[in-house]
Amino acid sequence: MLPLEQGRDWVSFACFASPLESVISDAVNALSPVGTATGLPSLTLPSQPYRSEAMTAVVWAPKQDPESAVFMAGFSDGWATLVHILATRFGHATAKVRLSSPMAEWPIAELVVYENGHERRLIRAMRDDPRWKFFAQGTAMDFEEASAYSSRRVRDRFTPDMLYRYLAALGWSPCDDTFWTTEQTAFEVCSTTPNKPK
Repeated sequence: MLPLEQGRDWVSFACFASPLESVISDAVNALSPVGTATGLPSLTLPSQPYRSEAMTAVVWAPKQDPESAVFMAGFSDGWATLVHILATRFGHATAKVRLSSPMAEWPIAELVVYENGHERRLIRAMRDDPRWKFFAQGTAMDFEEASAYSSRRVRDRFTPDMLYRYLAALGWSPCDDTFWTTEQTAFEVCSTTPNKPK
């Protein structure tokens, strides 16, 4: 079940087309010398407050694709800096998501796709101060529903359902419970100081 269906206002996570062990190792390396990774007794999704002093993330190999990894930070931006480093410096093919409930005060649907160490595509629709804004940059992917990008209502140009379909085309289905469960040990990645990754 999607976290948004469990009463959360938003969720932020990243999917890596790489084995769990590789993502964990590279995350700790990126955070060196203050990075640690600890096995968890069970997979519990972190809360994602707007601000948090703790720099932590839970990482797991989803049951639906055990050769990939899902990364969910314990704060609302999804630890964007670390995800960017893993995608660019370490070359992990990545899909990063920020998504809110449609009923949130400031709704957002955002997908960032990295390939070959570079950001390939960013697509975002959000309500901001107080108008809706749509933004897209980079090289379009074959499965995109480009006709929606000219919809009269800006909020309809990139919807949560479109985001789910795009993720499915990339190989992940977060609407399926097997995305949020694992048959392997999940890990908590932690920076022991609030310093940014090197």
